[in-house]
Amino acid sequence: MKYNYSAMKQKFDNEQKKLAAQYHAAGMSEETIKEMHEFDLKAFRLQRNDIIHKAEIEEMTSYDRVTGEAHYKDMDEFPATEYQRHYEGLSPLWIEQIEDRSLSEAIQAMPQDYIDIISKLIEGHSHKSIAAMRGVTADSINKKIARIRKKLKLFL
Repeated sequence: MKYNYSAMKQKFDNEQKKLAAQYHAAGMSEETIKEMHEFDLKAFRLQRNDIIHKAEIEEMTSYDRVTGEAHYKDMDEFPATEYQRHYEGLSPLWIEQIEDRSLSEAIQAMPQDYIDIISKLIEGHSHKSIAAMRGVTADSINKKIARIRKKLKLFL
């Protein structure tokens, strides 16, 4: 089950508003209320990180097909989802070949995964094939492409 940050954050914010009202009614100062909110926000973020990075037992368990016994997976039993970069027909220096210097600099300032996605699009790969290569959903790639377009809007 995916962690829905926006729903959880909205719930957290609503609870914080109620608590702030209770604290005001109890006569607490604004500074103390703010300190308590910061503490709660830090705890919320720590909890979120724990949930996001938690591995489910099913992800860590493998079953022997013959005996049916369960055991923790060895490293070689985990699926290889690491995206491997390869530039088919493109030089890794393609960014430097862009004539518009400001566009080239804007692309170089992007995260490496955005540059890799642009490279694959230039090579002619579809959104679905890029997603399959990277081991993510097509929706995830579509969102990243939308972010790339937003960053490069001045040049389009």
